[in-house]
Amino acid sequence: MDDLNRSRSESDAEPTAAPTSGKSKVLHRVLVLCVWTFTAVVVFALCRYHPPARLTATLHLKEILFKTSASHILQAGNVRQVLFSRVARLQINTPIFPFQAERHTNTFEILGDDDTLCTVSSVRIDSIHLDGTPVLLSLRWQDQSKSFSISSHNAMSGSLTFNNINAPAVLSCTGMSAEGGRHTNRTVPVSPGTTASFFTDSDARIDFRDPDQVGQDSQIPILGNLIFARTEPGREPISTIVDKSSIDFDDTNVHIDLPGADMLSLYPRSGFYLRKISISEGLNADFHGEVREVLEGSGQADMRSRMPSQFDLLNTRMKILAAIPALVALVIGILRELGWL
Repeated sequence: MDDLNRSRSESDAEPTAAPTSGKSKVLHRVLVLCVWTFTAVVVFALCRYHPPARLTATLHLKEILFKTSASHILQAGNVRQVLFSRVARLQINTPIFPFQAERHTNTFEILGDDDTLCTVSSVRIDSIHLDGTPVLLSLRWQDQSKSFSISSHNAMSGSLTFNNINAPAVLSCTGMSAEGGRHTNRTVPVSPGTTASFFTDSDARIDFRDPDQVGQDSQIPILGNLIFARTEPGREPISTIVDKSSIDFDDTNVHIDLPGADMLSLYPRSGFYLRKISISEGLNADFHGEVREVLEGSGQADMRSRMPSQFDLLNTRMKILAAIPALVALVIGILRELGWL
C-alpha cells in the first residue's frame, strides 16, 4: 500500500517539473536579452555624447590670428633686419650723426605718425611688450622674403641692441620728425652696442627678416575660438593651415591627421595655450589644453565633429568592450545562486 501511494505521489509531481524548467529557460533568455539591450542602449548613448577633452594640436601654418592675455610675445634673438610700421616714438640711447652733431646728450628721439616707417639692420631685439590685454595678434610667414611679421591691434613696445653680426648696423626712417625738424627719409649708420627703445601706435606691424630664434615663444594663453582655413588667392585668410598637421587627444587613443583639411575650428575652454611656436619655413605651432569642440570640413556647411566620444574615453580607461561579457556572466551567476534561474 505504501509503495502504491509513493508511486502516485511521484507521478503527481512529474508534470509540475516541466513548467518550472520551461519558465527558468524563458526567464534566462529574457534576462540575457535585457542585459544586452541595456548594454546596446548605453553604448549608443556613450557614442553620441562628446564631452570636453584635452588635446595636443601640432599645426604647420602660414598665418595665425588669435586673442591673448599675454603681456609679452616672442623670445629675444638676432635679426638681420626689422621693419616697423606706425612708429610713434623711437628712443636711441646715443648721439647719432647727423641728427645730433653738437648736442651733449646720450638720448635721441625720433617721433612718427601713421605714415612713419623705420628699418633697423643687424640688431638683437628683446621680447615685445603688448600694451593692454586682451590683445588681438596676427603672426604671418612670408614665403618670398623668408620672413615673418607680427601685427597687433594694441600698441607694442620693446628694446633692441645694434650689432654687426649679420650686417653693418643701420637705422633708416621715412616720414619722421627728429630734433624739431621734419626728415622725410634718412639713413644713418649706428655704432655697435647702441641700445634703443621703440613704441608703436595701435594696429602696428613689425616684420622680421632672417630671424635667429626670435620667432620662438611658449606658454601663450589663448582667448576665444581658433579658426584655421585654406583660402583662395586674393581672399583675406582667417588663419591658414598647411599639410603635416595633426591632433592627438590626451585621454584617448584618438589621433587625427590633417593632410589637407580645408577648415579646422577649435573651441577652447579656459586654460588653453599656444604651448610652443617656432619659425621654420612657416609657423610651427603646438596647442595644448581642453576644448569643448573640434570641427573639420571643407566649408561651413560641411563641418563635422572630431571630438572623441564618452565611449572612447571609457574604452581607453576601462576596456569596456572586454568587460561587457564578463558583466553578463556575473549577473547570471548571481541570479542562479539566489535561485532565481
